[in-house]
Amino acid sequence: MRGSLPARGARAASSNNFAGAPPIEEIFAMQTVLRGRDLACWCPLDRPCHADILLELANKGDE
Repeated sequence: MRGSLPARGARAASSNNFAGAPPIEEIFAMQTVLRGRDLACWCPLDRPCHADILLELANKGDE
């Protein structure tokens, strides 16, 4: 077996995040709408943020 499995709590959190993810069609639509825009939110600057993920998805392929 390659790699390692995440801890039980991490697996549950990951599953919950995936279960709440929008369908791939919506992700592609968001990518088109959000590309090149600035996003802001209320997340603390020193914590992971949903806007970071949206920006990464929106600008994917711009490299």
